[in-house]
Amino acid sequence: MHVSELPGPSWSLPLIGDLWRINPAMPVHSELALVDSLGALYKLNMGLGRELVVTTDHNVINDTSDEATWTKFLSSPFVLMRETMTGNGLLTANNSDPLWSKANDLIAPGFSREALVSYHPIMIEAVNQLCDMWETSQGGWVDVSRDMNRLTMEVIARAGFSDTFNALGPESTSSASIVDELTQTLRALSATANSLPILAALRSSRLKRGAQSLRDAATRIVAQHRSRSDSHGHTDLLDRMCPAGSSDALPRQNAVDQCLTFLAAGNETTAGTLAFCLHYLAQDLALQSSVRNEVKSVGAVAGLPYEAISKLRITRRIVDESLRLWPVAPAYFRRARQDTVVHSRDHGPVSVPKNTVVMVLLLGAHRDPTTWGSDAAQFRPDRFDPKELRRFPDRVYRPFGVGPRSCIGRQFAIHEAILTLAGIVERYHLEPQAKTHYQLQADEMITLKPRGLRLKVEAVA
Repeated sequence: MHVSELPGPSWSLPLIGDLWRINPAMPVHSELALVDSLGALYKLNMGLGRELVVTTDHNVINDTSDEATWTKFLSSPFVLMRETMTGNGLLTANNSDPLWSKANDLIAPGFSREALVSYHPIMIEAVNQLCDMWETSQGGWVDVSRDMNRLTMEVIARAGFSDTFNALGPESTSSASIVDELTQTLRALSATANSLPILAALRSSRLKRGAQSLRDAATRIVAQHRSRSDSHGHTDLLDRMCPAGSSDALPRQNAVDQCLTFLAAGNETTAGTLAFCLHYLAQDLALQSSVRNEVKSVGAVAGLPYEAISKLRITRRIVDESLRLWPVAPAYFRRARQDTVVHSRDHGPVSVPKNTVVMVLLLGAHRDPTTWGSDAAQFRPDRFDPKELRRFPDRVYRPFGVGPRSCIGRQFAIHEAILTLAGIVERYHLEPQAKTHYQLQADEMITLKPRGLRLKVEAVA
C-alpha cells in the first residue's frame, strides 16, 4: 500500500483542503476526533497540495522513531514560536543549526543528578511558599492552573537563572505579570498558527506584543546575570550557557533564546502536568490518603533529602499516569529522510516517500485500548506498578518525545512534580468543584492544561 492510498476525509475544499476541519483552539483534539472514523493511520489535505499523515498506531510510531530514517519536523506552531519568541533555542532550533549541539552540550550537565541535588532545596522552598500562599486564599478556593504556572515559573527563575519573579507572594504584592503574559502569549500563538491565513493575520498582533514583552524580560535576565559578580550557591543554567571568561559561552542572543525556551517549555509543561495530577487527586480521597501516608513514611517534605524522592512510588505513578493521559507534547512531527516503509496495524506495510511528514498523535496513542487495555481512557496509576508494566509492549510510553531532541529537562520536571504533589498533599485536603459539576477539559497552548480548574484546599489537621 502507498501512503497516498490511506483513508482521509471524503471531501476537501479548494486551496485550504481539510484545514477547515481543524479547530484553531483545539487542533490536537480535532485530529484525535478523526481517528474514530478514519482509523489509527490516516491522511489530511493541508491545502496547496500539502499532505499530512496522522497516526496513533504504536507500530508506526516505533518505525518513525528510527533516527537513521526519520528526523524531527517543526510544525507550524513551533515554527511560529521560533520566529516570534524562542529563536534557535533547544526546542525550536533546526537540526542544521550549528549552535544546537553546542547549547545542548553546555546545558545537559544542568540536568544531571548532581545538578538536581542542588536544585532540590530550591524546589522545596518554592512549594512551601505556594502552600503558605494558599493559606490566605479566599474561602479556600484556588485557581490551580494559574498557581501551578506561578510555581513552575518561580522554580525555573530560581534554579535556572538564580533570579526570582516573586510569583508566590500575596496577591497584592505578587509581580506575576510575566506568568500571565506567557499564558496569554502561548494561547495566542497556538490560535494564530492553527488559523486560516486571514484569521491568523488578525490574531498575530497580540502574539507579537506578548512575544516581544517576554523577549525583553529574558534579555534583562541574561544581562543582569552576566553583570553579577556574587556567588548564588549553585551553578545555574545561565552559568553553564555563559561561563565567565570562557570562549565556550553561547552568544548573548542564543542565551536569550535558551532562556525563553525554558520559560515557555519548562514552565508550561510541568505546570499542566501538576494541574492534571491535582484534579485526579481531588477526585479520589483514598488516593490522597495513600499519598499522604507515603509522605509520612519518608518524613516531612520541608526536610526531605533528595534520595527520598525515589521512595514516593505512589506519587510517581500518579505523575506517570497523568502524563499518559495528558502527555507534555500531545503531538509531535517526524519527517522521512528517505523513501521508507512503516508497518501499520490496520493496513500492513505502507510505502512512504522521502519528505513525508507524519504527525504522531500521542494524546491518542497513550489512550489506545489495543495497547493499554479496555480501561485505557481511565485514570489508574497502578498500571505503572512494575508488575503491570510488563504486560505492555516496549516503547509505548513517550510523554517527552523521542530521540536526541527529546525533552532535556524531563528528570527535572519529574522531580519537581513529585516533590510538589508530596508537599501539597502533606498540608492540604483537596476537594473538587462538586457543586458546579466540573467536567475536565483541556486547553491547548502548545502543551495541555485543565480548563478553568479550581479546587478547595483545607489544611490537614
